Amino acid sequence: MPAPLPRAERRTRTWVAMLLLAAVVLGGWLASSPTGASPDDDYHLTSIWCSRGFTEGECLPNPSGPWDRQTFVPFPVASMSCTAYEPTISAACQEDVLARDPRQLTLGIGGNVGGERAGLYYWAMHVFVSDDYPRAFASIRISNAVVALLLFAATMAVAAPGLRRAVALVGVVGMLPLGLFLLTSVSTSAWGLAGLGTFWANLLTALLPGSRRRRSTAAGLATLGAVLALGARTEALAHLLLAVPIVLLLRRAIIGGGNTARRLRPVPVLIVTGGAAAVLTLAAAFLPTPAVLTSLVGSVADGAAEVSERGLGDPWFAVLLEVPQLWAGGLGDRWGLGWLDTPMPSLTSVLTVGTFVALTSAGLRGAARARGAAAAVTIVGLVALPAVSLVAAGLVVGEQFQPRHYLPAVLLLLGTAVIGDRRSAGLVIGPGGRAVLVTTLMIANAAALHVTIRRYTAGLTQARTWDLNADVAWWWPALPAPMTTWAVTSLAFAGLAWLVLGLFVEPQGTPTDPQPTSETAPARPTE
Repeated sequence: MPAPLPRAERRTRTWVAMLLLAAVVLGGWLASSPTGASPDDDYHLTSIWCSRGFTEGECLPNPSGPWDRQTFVPFPVASMSCTAYEPTISAACQEDVLARDPRQLTLGIGGNVGGERAGLYYWAMHVFVSDDYPRAFASIRISNAVVALLLFAATMAVAAPGLRRAVALVGVVGMLPLGLFLLTSVSTSAWGLAGLGTFWANLLTALLPGSRRRRSTAAGLATLGAVLALGARTEALAHLLLAVPIVLLLRRAIIGGGNTARRLRPVPVLIVTGGAAAVLTLAAAFLPTPAVLTSLVGSVADGAAEVSERGLGDPWFAVLLEVPQLWAGGLGDRWGLGWLDTPMPSLTSVLTVGTFVALTSAGLRGAARARGAAAAVTIVGLVALPAVSLVAAGLVVGEQFQPRHYLPAVLLLLGTAVIGDRRSAGLVIGPGGRAVLVTTLMIANAAALHVTIRRYTAGLTQARTWDLNADVAWWWPALPAPMTTWAVTSLAFAGLAWLVLGLFVEPQGTPTDPQPTSETAPARPTE
């Protein structure tokens, strides 16, 4: 028999396999829907084409309307969302859109030329603009998937060992199904989820004891995540401000509250001051001024009055009763994918929500007080962010604001629950638990992906069919058949879930690693 591989080499092969499987999963989810399927894609595409200003053939102003909200762009750019709010039709309508004269311009929604939203994402994606619209649209989506994959991979590569597993679990459990759908879309939420989903882990790694190279690299990745998030999403600043105190609490939970100056001394002052200056510089344009804060207080009062006038009773109570559905919506419950027109099956939502609750509860068992406090602060943020946003706008849950706006905080809660600390190993599961969880996640993903593919290949009707190759009206010409794509992606997700959850299994009958001290990392099961 060949000699067993050294432990370090086995671990490297595991991470490489995880990376490859994650790439297949993202590719399958990208193929499951056409360009224009994600929320506000018509606005995002128009804003990408107009991000470098008015240019002949790409973007022209609207002389008879509000120039900052409507612009003239090529017909395919403005019209690819032909399936929006029409779940019974397939994406075959895009063939007529792409058949139009590419030189024809039409009125598009948005353009962001007035700078009403963060513009970095649009400016960066403009590099893919061309007259070959299918290729340009696909390039934007593929680049978003690659950015997410590389950012998560880099985060896990530099993270402290216990934290590395948490990041992997967040990517598999927390992103199913909404996150996987958005990471492979045109939506600015792709950058927002990638940046915010890794920011907290990189910031924590930078603050934990470790090598100078690891900590400085993590600080750079945290800054990159903040740049991506702030440059794409207006709500990113609120999530970043929420993450900072939680990370500080997690750091205390891991290394204790003693004298930490000695541990931080090896880190060059330049890294600390430079990183802080970069974060402050990035946030300066987004931080609310006193006038903005005063306006916000006034908006909350006015919005609360509007809710009351609608006969909905106490505005805060009416909103707080329903806020949890915005959390569960990211896991497939009630809220659909796409333009909220692709409802997820109960088989997905029940299994994903149940798995999330089970993992969070198990991970927090025996947690240090500081980590418990971090989880509590995250939950408070999950309540406060949507409640204030809705009441200030005079809205209730189900109107305007969607689960994608709050999914980063849900990911943060899961990560906080499973990383472990100086008192607890965090999430530890047995071989049987691993098999159950993998089966649960595999079924949830397969069901969600099946419905998504069917919605765009043939449209959703009351008649359900197992065979995705039947009645196909739209599909990618260069890809395998829908059924083959679904099967390969489902198997890849199952393999990825098996490897990720295996990181939380404590081997039976083998000695564990010596318990790490507070100078290194939190107590944990062996990898």
